[in-house]
Formats: sequence, structure tokens, C-alpha cells
Amino acid sequence: MRDSGHPKLAEIEGLRAVAVILVILYHLGVSTVSGGYVGVDVFFVVSGFLITALLIREVEQDGRISLSGFWARRIRRIVPMATLVAIITVVVGVAVFERNQARQLVQVGLGAVGFGANLVLDSLTGDYLAGVVNPSPLQHYWSLGVEEQFYLVWPLAVVVIVRLARRAWRPALFAFATVAIAGSLWASVHHAQPGEHSGYFLPHTRAWEILIGALLALVASAILRLPSAFRGLLGWIGLGAIFVSAVRFDAETAFPGTTAL
Repeated sequence: MRDSGHPKLAEIEGLRAVAVILVILYHLGVSTVSGGYVGVDVFFVVSGFLITALLIREVEQDGRISLSGFWARRIRRIVPMATLVAIITVVVGVAVFERNQARQLVQVGLGAVGFGANLVLDSLTGDYLAGVVNPSPLQHYWSLGVEEQFYLVWPLAVVVIVRLARRAWRPALFAFATVAIAGSLWASVHHAQPGEHSGYFLPHTRAWEILIGALLALVASAILRLPSAFRGLLGWIGLGAIFVSAVRFDAETAFPGTTAL
């Protein structure tokens, strides 16, 4: 299906719905989905898949990538509403919160406007699952910060690899992403160890999740050649794994690390 020139995949829309529902139930305190925060991880993989698929399609159609065009589309889609919500939240928060909480809200708000809320939250709270008494009303901006930081770096990497590798750009990009996943996953596992600073909000401990989506985009054509029954089975296994994670994980689970994998 196509809408305004962009492909729409029912599987992706379904995964988005699953992810949103899990996160909402988690924040509502539904005990049966104590690991509902994994919905964000689903979003990371989906984002990596969609963005990389767009970049690949542009290379295949035009032989190049317009970085200005890519970033302009991201800005038009995200910045206006995200900035409006952040500003309104800060204005209301300053009026009703006590001074210390209002000051922290302003800090997170400035980070949100600059797509760095995850870095501000890392310095203030350190861990999304730490049970902070007064979490920031803008705490959900952390994942947007991670994605936008990825959108800044990844297209640049793709452009450089396409130019250097020329006709072999696809295997070169696959190899680069694989190495980057290994490094990011190592950092994620390291930060998940007892006694280490939590890497929950940090972009380099989360990049591997988005890059897994990128790898899927690179091998999508091969996956489509698999028998439909086998692809359906893989889909159900994946969906089941998401729900098992949502039910079995909780605030005490070392995360992200290997559990996110």
C-alpha cells in the first residue's frame, strides 16, 4: 500500500500499536505487564528499519542521498508538535510545581527542544526504572532524543559508505552496522552490570537496537523470498517473545543489556 509516496506496512502499524499499548499499561501500573517498557525497544527496531529502508530506496533510485532533504523531512514531521508540547508543559509546570522540581523540568524541557532530553535525564535520574518519586512530565522525550541523535549520525555514515564502497555499498553497510551493533551491545551489557551507571538513556547503549532494524531493512528482500508459512511462524514467535518480555520483566530487571537483546 502507498500513501503520499511512502509505503505503509500493516505489520509495522500493528507493532506500533502493540508497543504503545504495552507502554501505556506499564505506566498505568498494570502488574501483569510489569515489563511493558519494552514497547520502547520495539519502537527503536521499527524506527531503524523504516529510516534505513528510506535511505536504501533513495540510493537505489537516485544513486545518492540528500542529507538536507532527509533532515528537513524529520524536522517538519517531529519538531513543531514536539516543541509545542514541551513549551506548554514547562509553562504549566513552572506555575504549579515547587521550585526544585520546576527547575528540573526547565532543564529537561531545554533538552527536549534540543533533542537531548535523554542526556539531561541521565544526569538527573540515571535510570528510567529506578522508581524516581517525581518523574519529569517530559520524561517520555528520552526515546525521541535517542532516535533523533541516531538520525543525525546514521545517514552521514550511510552517505560516506555509499561513496567509498560504490557498487559494494550494501555489503559494506551491512558489515559496518554489524560491527556497530557489537560495540553498542557491549556498552549496553557493561552498563547493565551491578554497580555500573545505568545506560538506560544513553544513545550509545541503545544504538544497537535501532541498528538491528537497519540490518533487517538491508536483508528485507532475502526475507521476502522465504516461504510465507515460515515467515508467518517467525512473526508469531517474535510477537510471543515481546509479550513474554512484557510479562516477565520488571523494574528489577537489569536493562537494557542482554535482556533487551
